[in-house]
Amino acid sequence: MKITYWSDYACPYCYIGVTNLRNALKDLGMDTEILMKAYELHPETPKDARGKVVKQIAEKQGISESTAMATLGRILSMASEAGVTMNYSETETANTFDAHKLTKYAQKKDPAKAEVLITRLYKAYFTDGIWLGDHEALADLAAECGYDRAEALTALADDTYTETVQQEEQEARSIGVQGVPFFVFDDQYAIPGALSREQMRQALTRVLELEAEKAGIAQGAACGPDGCPPAA
Repeated sequence: MKITYWSDYACPYCYIGVTNLRNALKDLGMDTEILMKAYELHPETPKDARGKVVKQIAEKQGISESTAMATLGRILSMASEAGVTMNYSETETANTFDAHKLTKYAQKKDPAKAEVLITRLYKAYFTDGIWLGDHEALADLAAECGYDRAEALTALADDTYTETVQQEEQEARSIGVQGVPFFVFDDQYAIPGALSREQMRQALTRVLELEAEKAGIAQGAACGPDGCPPAA
């Protein structure tokens, strides 16, 4: 099964949804290709913009920072269920375009390690309070995941991967993606939004069933917890 998903590093539901996807794949013993594609939630954010996310939420809504933190309760609960730690008090807003450029470099250079880097970038933003607008910090994260730091800096500084990011964002618009995460299984079955681990297992199982039906694979007799019913 091929799985493509559009995501942004500043999206908490993306971090949660992708974590649940990977865990569901492990639960089912599935070793499948996963490809993240770029999507910016706030492409208008200036490259040098930074500041605590909670403070910005408070200022935008005219509420206190403690009240703003309380509004994040559902997100934090979902993160906890997924085994993800989110330190929103330390999270800094950032323009994520260059983080997506770094991802494209990583995917081209070594696709297997790219998944490690993707996870590290989510963690850097939501857990470690690392500002993703800093090229030096991004290069450090790439090196931590096994990439050449100098190459990563070059990829961030030049336009080699700019067009790739833009093309993926245009592709998202062309198929009607209006929010992330947005998952597509086998280029046919779309799932918008973050599912729980159990819901993702069910979705993956259903896609496998549908693909088996299309291939004309009949369901054979099998025993289960309730015994062994007669074969049809």
